[in-house]
Amino acid sequence: VMDALVGLRAEHARLKLLIVGNKTEGEWESYYQNLKRNIKENHPNRDIQLLPFMNDVTTFYNAIDVFVMSSAKETFGMVTIEAMMSGKKIIGSNTCGTLELLSEGKFGYYFTPNKPETLKSALLEILNDPISAEEKAKAGMRYAEEHFDHKKECAQIEDVLEGISG
Repeated sequence: VMDALVGLRAEHARLKLLIVGNKTEGEWESYYQNLKRNIKENHPNRDIQLLPFMNDVTTFYNAIDVFVMSSAKETFGMVTIEAMMSGKKIIGSNTCGTLELLSEGKFGYYFTPNKPETLKSALLEILNDPISAEEKAKAGMRYAEEHFDHKKECAQIEDVLEGISG
């Protein structure tokens, strides 16, 4: 994501990146430390910020214009659903659950993991055609509201658990 953003900064100086979350304990320690060091050394103007996990996701979604799900593998996609419910423009990796949630482009944009040029292309689509991007975001929000109501989701999970425990 950082590589794609840096590649667009010349034409779109106002672009900023907000990364929120914690590393998975016991995993990816060197990656996380390298990320923090890279941001501190190469982005002192704070155009890229790394913040810890937030309990209040509303604050995060209110602070962003575009949500990027950069995980190469995402099973259920709870964070993508949150972004959809928030009415955000979404770019997700073209793999697994994210591909299905965004209905193969109907509700958002895609990129190929570890290919920053494809993410840059998706960002440019949003920047160059904000009306279409907003229409996709609104359609995604309507879809998420209809299909991922928390009461329905909890009831379905309870049904599965009851079926397992017999």
